[in-house]
Amino acid sequence: MRAGALALLLLRASLACAESAPGYLPIFDGGMKSVGLQLGVAKPTPTNGADSLIKSGPAVGIQFLKYQLDWVGLGLELDYLKFGKNGYASAGGEISGEAAAMSLSALVRLNMLQERSWTPYLLGGAGYHSSSLKLAVKSAPGVQTCLSFGSEQKCGSDPSLEPAMKGLTVTGGAGIEAFILRGMSLAFEARFQQFRNGSDAEGALESLSYFFGARFLFGLQ
Repeated sequence: MRAGALALLLLRASLACAESAPGYLPIFDGGMKSVGLQLGVAKPTPTNGADSLIKSGPAVGIQFLKYQLDWVGLGLELDYLKFGKNGYASAGGEISGEAAAMSLSALVRLNMLQERSWTPYLLGGAGYHSSSLKLAVKSAPGVQTCLSFGSEQKCGSDPSLEPAMKGLTVTGGAGIEAFILRGMSLAFEARFQQFRNGSDAEGALESLSYFFGARFLFGLQ
């Protein structure tokens, strides 16, 4: 929460700077290209009980966009999310998990304002991901437990599994971005991501991420 509040304060200062120097800062314009780095926190959603097995962790994204029109951008993004270890007690023992996901997605971005040096925006996209899970059970003394994920199953006193998930990833989000210098902008963004096993949404891992990013823009007017 503190990181998010700080990001919003910085972005608010950037907006004030943009408004105070309308003749100096460029506007979002067709033909521009941007390369950006986004850092943030990814939180698993309750879908499929993921939030009981893994917890929030760091997220990083590298993004390239080209504005085909003043208000529409197309591009690619490479993301890496690392979820921390979490767990809960069950009749057979304590179940815990960890997860990491890497994805490459094609994006479409829609700017909500034109001829401004700042704008709210919406984005969405789809791509491919490779994710890893670590699931383990710490059994009670003398208890045999079975652990399963998809078609994989392992039984024993302290069973563990490390299944791999690969397949379709879909993403959508909203944010606000503002120029702070000619050729550089700051952005704050909330992003939903779903990592499917194959193309099936059943059993997918989902997360809600909050990013603070810096972008460098080229081809300015």
